[in-house]
Amino acid sequence: MRIHKSVVVAGLVLATTVHAADHLMHVDEVLIDGGNGEQFIELHDTATESLPAAPYKLVIYNSGGTMTETVTLTGLTAGPTVYYTVGNAAAATTYNGVTFDATLTLALPNPGQACFERSNNAKVHCLAWGCNTTIVQTQPPTQNSNVPTSGMSLSRNAAIQFATPTPKAANGTGTAAGLACTPMMDAGVSADASGGNSGGDAGTNLGDDDETGCCQSTTTPARSVGAALMSLLVLGFVVRRRRR
Repeated sequence: MRIHKSVVVAGLVLATTVHAADHLMHVDEVLIDGGNGEQFIELHDTATESLPAAPYKLVIYNSGGTMTETVTLTGLTAGPTVYYTVGNAAAATTYNGVTFDATLTLALPNPGQACFERSNNAKVHCLAWGCNTTIVQTQPPTQNSNVPTSGMSLSRNAAIQFATPTPKAANGTGTAAGLACTPMMDAGVSADASGGNSGGDAGTNLGDDDETGCCQSTTTPARSVGAALMSLLVLGFVVRRRRR
């Protein structure tokens, strides 16, 4: 079977879109309250990647998806043993003896969201805590969880968990954080006879079609990748038939 070069090019474009050079950098840990008001957000990359879109940013959003603060991440590097912390200097410049790499000038919103973003504002990874009314979109989907109790952090391990804060160190084992809220009807749309609605809504479900909002909305961006792959397969089949 001969595959038309346009199919190969389309596949390469898709692969480039889904996997950029910096795609493994994540919001790895979030401390909302260290016990005395301390707060920090930690970034971590599981591989030694290039970071071609500097300067990168940590952007904080409130529960409605509105940006509240942007921190430029100077000196950011990638690697499995490299951890970068951004802390709230209004409470402290250190936590557990660890000095922050950059400063949050405002308290973290609660509920709230934090995103690691490229210089062109493209979002690489986002983590949300609490029941936000509008989840900031990203690809892969924004991760969402409950709010940790005082003295505990949100930590990425096999899943989002509550654990003892470990700034600039590998996250320890904790307990499952769980989703921040239960399914709810989207404002501005009503279910049709079949239980689905592909129309617009108030933004709580990011274009999902199952009338559920808040936490359940975080799965939506992944659908676009599946649809693109299916389109690529169909294109290859059509090209093959035409060349017979």
